[in-house]
Amino acid sequence: MSSSIVRSIVGKITPDISTDPRDALIDMRLDLDSGIRQKIMEAAKQNGYVLEDNSKTPISGNPKEKRTYSILKRGNQIVLILQLPTWFANDGNNADTFGQLVYMLRTKNKRVDVRIVSKNLDVPAIVFNRLFKLWDDDYDIDAKFVPWSYIAELEKIQDNAANVFKEIFVLPNQMEISSATMTNDKELPVIRCFISYAHAYQDHFEAFLKDFQAATKNLGFCALDIWTDEKIPLGDDWHEAIQEQVTKCDIAILLVSDQFMNSEYIKQEEVARLFERKESDGTLVVALYFYTCSFAGWPVLKKNQLYKPKGANYERADQDAKEHFCYANLVQLNDCQGKKIALDNPCRAAYMMDFVAELKPQLEKIVERKRNG
Repeated sequence: MSSSIVRSIVGKITPDISTDPRDALIDMRLDLDSGIRQKIMEAAKQNGYVLEDNSKTPISGNPKEKRTYSILKRGNQIVLILQLPTWFANDGNNADTFGQLVYMLRTKNKRVDVRIVSKNLDVPAIVFNRLFKLWDDDYDIDAKFVPWSYIAELEKIQDNAANVFKEIFVLPNQMEISSATMTNDKELPVIRCFISYAHAYQDHFEAFLKDFQAATKNLGFCALDIWTDEKIPLGDDWHEAIQEQVTKCDIAILLVSDQFMNSEYIKQEEVARLFERKESDGTLVVALYFYTCSFAGWPVLKKNQLYKPKGANYERADQDAKEHFCYANLVQLNDCQGKKIALDNPCRAAYMMDFVAELKPQLEKIVERKRNG
């Protein structure tokens, strides 16, 4: 898919500039205009739940602040289902507005389960996940974003729909659904992916990870198990954890920046070992030009093909002929409650789709090797 087509698609899910984000929270009922709602109702019934709509008017009594949403109910157990417009969930600037719902959601001395969905969106702006963590810690609200691809899959599944429904809407901490469950027990080969980066550009990295996860969610021929050092459990030996992943990964993605180049640990304990594996067993090592830097002092990177497309492909024509265009040029950071949040934009989405398109043939080769033993 070309960059221009991607920008066209993104434009269709972007609201008029006059749209008030608060209007998106008036009617949050679950997808009333498709067969998906009917399928969820059937799967809910098999699990003893009823799907219905509910509404709340604030204490102020202002009818303009009335909220309508869906709920799953079984006896005293209730799970709130909130569907947000794609443009709303895809923009971190709307997290503040969404955060005001906490006053509607919280209850006294009772944990609240909330599932948020957004049509055709698998991963929301990362600030929403931070907000959900805050709700969990401070208000005892268990809020999770359900990837739309999981919900859409319910329309296709016949025998396993009740179990899939239970995993994505009801069971706590079960949001990482196995590929086998979502594909009618036809398990996809798993490719282990290790991402190496410098923490100095954490905000840019989070934008990259969000884009990469979304672009590789449904490859079709394999399931990508993405690992970064953020997955190291509290109290574990971080060096051992990293070395375990360096040793067993099928593909390593290096997000090259000046701080990446200046890290002796990355140079000796990650990159050097990964290139040793590349020479010995053919492990795929992919370097991506992530943040402006020079490769002159690092021959091992200089001699390997780097992913660095032209700026003109992503509306950065002024940097087309220069050596400084990198992924970070597409990341627009904005302040949100004292934190830097990357705003989503079509050029960044196009960049990631192009990157994954070039990566796919290499991933297919890895799958072939795995199948051939």
